[in-house]
Amino acid sequence: MERLYRIISFPTFINMIENKVERYVNPTSWEDTYEGYMLRMMEKSENRKKVIEVLFDIVSPNKIEDVITNYLKLWAARWLCYGQCWSKTDESDAMWRIYCYDKMAVRIETTEDEIYSLLNHSNLPKTCVTEIRDVEYDLDSENILKSQAQVLKECQKTVDPFFHKRQAFEHENEKRVIIFDKEKSAITGFTAKGAAFNFHKNNQEIPLDKGLLFSKIEDEIIKMQYPYDEENLKREMLINIPDISRYIKSVMVHPQADDWIVNLVEKICNRVGIKCVGKSHMYDKLV
Repeated sequence: MERLYRIISFPTFINMIENKVERYVNPTSWEDTYEGYMLRMMEKSENRKKVIEVLFDIVSPNKIEDVITNYLKLWAARWLCYGQCWSKTDESDAMWRIYCYDKMAVRIETTEDEIYSLLNHSNLPKTCVTEIRDVEYDLDSENILKSQAQVLKECQKTVDPFFHKRQAFEHENEKRVIIFDKEKSAITGFTAKGAAFNFHKNNQEIPLDKGLLFSKIEDEIIKMQYPYDEENLKREMLINIPDISRYIKSVMVHPQADDWIVNLVEKICNRVGIKCVGKSHMYDKLV
């Protein structure tokens, strides 16, 4: 039963306790701009051809149908995945400094089993699937697009790219939770085959340079693409927590938090039956 830790802001902690909800967000809303870099590129039409080019040259060389399949998987990952990040390290100087929240941060503890239990008995649609895995720190910061393409080449599932980060984040020792609604993805072998068939049918007698080739592939993808309404798509997913004292195993307060914050957190924890270990001793003065 692996123990996992997450540092959150004081308001987020209050919201979790009082409303008994966990919040999962679309990974492209995370602060790291390299996170889902290829997915972010798909938001602007002028960048989509670059994604197709990478898929065509690196991921599935010269295989039109596979390029279309991988593009549709990326598109679904962009809009239909929700994630949450935990650490296998109980605490560290780096984590407290990065997630300081004005020295009002709170570290919560749970287990992988409790996360699975929560999601399996939650209000999630039955079509949602959950992946909880260690993050691999194998992306190259100098050439992030090519690096992500190499990862995608070896991936089998839509959610796989979310479990790879740059080496600079290795200190996080992260385990990540990704939820994906597979029904809404509308990705089938028939969809890709249909787009590829139409591409070859409409362009068999047209000489295509690479620029025109990618434009024609994009045209067929757009026709087959699931018509997501960006304005109405959820940016987050709220999961009800029926038993907060079971889900949260312990709470720790930022090592430099004011006493009133520590006292308030302890009072709240006592009220709902959660173990509070008080303020972190990481920066205690030597006697």
